[in-house]
Amino acid sequence: MAQQSDRSARKYDIILWGATGFTGSRTAHYLASNAPKSLKWALGGRSENKLDQIRSEVLQMDSSWEDTLGVVTADSSSLESLERLAGQAKVVISTVGPFAKHGSLLVEACVRSSTDYCDITGETLWVKKMIEKFHDQAVANNALIVNFCGFDSVPSDMGAFMMTSYIKNKYNKPTKSVKMTISKIRGGLSGGTIHSGINMMEEKVSLKELSDPYMLNPVEIRGPEKSRFPKVYYDKDFDSWQGLFFMSQVNEKVVRRSNGITGNSYGKNFTYRETQTFPVVIGYLVTYGFMLLSICIALAPTRWLLKKIVPAQGEGPSEEQIKKGFFTSELVAEVDSDEKIKVRGKIHGSGDPGYSETCKYVAEAAITMALSRSECRSQGGVLTPASGLGQVYLDRLRAIPGAVFEVME
Repeated sequence: MAQQSDRSARKYDIILWGATGFTGSRTAHYLASNAPKSLKWALGGRSENKLDQIRSEVLQMDSSWEDTLGVVTADSSSLESLERLAGQAKVVISTVGPFAKHGSLLVEACVRSSTDYCDITGETLWVKKMIEKFHDQAVANNALIVNFCGFDSVPSDMGAFMMTSYIKNKYNKPTKSVKMTISKIRGGLSGGTIHSGINMMEEKVSLKELSDPYMLNPVEIRGPEKSRFPKVYYDKDFDSWQGLFFMSQVNEKVVRRSNGITGNSYGKNFTYRETQTFPVVIGYLVTYGFMLLSICIALAPTRWLLKKIVPAQGEGPSEEQIKKGFFTSELVAEVDSDEKIKVRGKIHGSGDPGYSETCKYVAEAAITMALSRSECRSQGGVLTPASGLGQVYLDRLRAIPGAVFEVME
């Protein structure tokens, strides 16, 4: 079994698994344009011919990668094959979902190989299983397994980390609460994203477990929050009406795990809430319409019909739509003290959240682990971006062209 000290001798810094897919190929293009030229990386997948096509695209963008960009194939159904792939790199990126169907063997291969890993999953049920199966072994093997490195849940998770770190550094106090609203957003959905959502609804799990706000936390570390019913309300801090953000149920759990797995480092009374800004009527329509849709998707006939009519996996928005996409989030954090001090923050992405920004976030997570491993917040475990990577990753996010991660008191 490979050890931390052996990683420097590995052939590649990063292997991008799923490089021929819709999100994978875009991640390859981002790395080609933005990664340090010292990086040694490879495109990974099942088909060598398709991987060669993506490699040719990258070299057309920048021929200087000729000697440092490789191609690695593996059988995605074989643990032995995936271990051989993982053993060649310091870090593996995975963009292949639904992860509950296609991700578990690769995570196991990385843990066994002491290889760091990051992905773009938003599947909390699957991640819970990975925590239960592999967290302790990943800690023992010094393997950083970092899930949720796309738009789900980097702005939420790193936003909460940013705000709580600022409060701790300036006031030397814990944080009572962070709330975030997605105030502006434009973006599309790919077939893979939709199929991942449908696949989650096919999991046999109790409503009690699914609605547990601390579902991803260590069993012994919980907080003050209870399961709550989504609602539409006016928020004085944001001076606007708030309704359901469709990924809040995922993002909120991720932020709570970041606090819990680090020993309530944000604060023992810490709470996190995430919403979306709407005109009041639209807020009611979206919030309760989405809840109705969720009930319908829980029914097998509805899922069967959706699979027939939604885009196929590998399909996504057009290049023009992706370029027009963007998002802006506002944050308000309250210091846990008698003074009732509040701090404001802002996060902005200049491309389609699910594609342009997701590719940037997961690529920078991998670069962080590959080139700044000793500065990462943790050294092993099945973790979140904030708990696994921390400040060194936030610094890289802030350096992305067009990105904003700032505190504005």
